[in-house]
Amino acid sequence: MIKKIEEQVVNYLLPEEALSLDELEICLYGLNMIIKKAYHIVFILGLGFILGEFCGTLLFLVIYAQIREYSGGYHADSSTGCYCCTIIATVCAIALIKVLPQINLYWSLGCMLICGGIIWGVSPQEAENKPLMEMEKRKYQYVTRKYLLISGGICVFGGICPLIMYSVVTAWTIQAIMLGAGKLKSTCKRRKRI
Repeated sequence: MIKKIEEQVVNYLLPEEALSLDELEICLYGLNMIIKKAYHIVFILGLGFILGEFCGTLLFLVIYAQIREYSGGYHADSSTGCYCCTIIATVCAIALIKVLPQINLYWSLGCMLICGGIIWGVSPQEAENKPLMEMEKRKYQYVTRKYLLISGGICVFGGICPLIMYSVVTAWTIQAIMLGAGKLKSTCKRRKRI
């Protein structure tokens, strides 16, 4: 059904003869990715709303998306695996946002520093199907570190609005875990090949 809707949207937006079959496939793939991304965002925000942490989830998502895009990490092998991973990461993030206010501030900051150090040192992590050239690695590392510094600087406003700090700590924690899981997955796959 989604495939049919995608084809109708592409046919509506583009005249029939404007694209070759290969270009049409690329447009359909791009539209499919946009729909999946929108679905993920709506799902994450909806779950945050249902669990009473909409604002924290929104802040987490903004901070996490920026770091995740450039630092890499675990990628599931299928769409179903991706959705399951998204559900688990989202529930963990919301739980962490709820729990962090109950924890000593110094433990939260310590966790943030450890996770930030992991992200700083391990990023970027290549996806198996998208190896990075050396120039891309340096660029992604630079952007990841810039986002870490910016989001870390935003934590200063944690005195005014603690939810900001908790969202940053949560985003960094989830991303550090995703990087660790990605490293573990690539190590296991390499060992299987040997």
